[in-house]
Amino acid sequence: EFAEKGNWGVRDFFTVRVTKTAKPKLFVSAWVYPFTPSKLAEVDPVTSREVQTYWTFGGIDAILDFDVDNDGRREILIGGSNNSYNKAFLAVLDPTFIDGCTPATGEYVPVNYNRGTQKYYLLFEFTSLGKLMSALPYNSVFSLETGKDNRFRAHTIENLGSEVQLPLGVIYTFAPIMKVESVIGTDGFVNAYSRGVTEGKLREKLTPSYWNELKAAVLYWDGEKFVHTPTMNKYYPQSKQNP
Repeated sequence: EFAEKGNWGVRDFFTVRVTKTAKPKLFVSAWVYPFTPSKLAEVDPVTSREVQTYWTFGGIDAILDFDVDNDGRREILIGGSNNSYNKAFLAVLDPTFIDGCTPATGEYVPVNYNRGTQKYYLLFEFTSLGKLMSALPYNSVFSLETGKDNRFRAHTIENLGSEVQLPLGVIYTFAPIMKVESVIGTDGFVNAYSRGVTEGKLREKLTPSYWNELKAAVLYWDGEKFVHTPTMNKYYPQSKQNP
């Protein structure tokens, strides 16, 4: 078991129709205090039993159902923090088959390890501003939003637990098939970063190359390792064929 002890709390619940005519599925996200591990589970609305479960090593802070590959079938996107890698994460799950757990290393790998069935799994770089201002050693995806032309946006928060109440974040816009189209900072991020440069606490200025570096730093899990190009988990098709 991932969490034999601890206080469970429900983070969110929602329904998803994989296709327009499909029967809706009920999902619940929950965590063990203080926020890890977390899980996303499909729940039978009649018996309240878990039908299928996906585990993460950190908090789940954002959820969105969205058709990422424009094939008429909706996926579940979850975002949060991966405590194993100290980075914000984004996972794309097929609602018809979720199982296993997120990529992890060392002490975070469970004894009875099941390879995660996610279609895509991404990590986002913890920025230099975040390392300067965050009370915690990682960032998190705290919001997922749909955009125009089958785009969606993932917002990170870089100052988790800091005394600054305004979230200082980075916005990643994705084109179809999980390609990062653009990276920009929120107004709060830009202002705080500029102050850091002026005060000599940060060296690199916010030039186009800075945002390009963050864009290039996005990592995709190919099933065995992280790579820098948009890549599907190679075990996802096998997992779906052999549930």
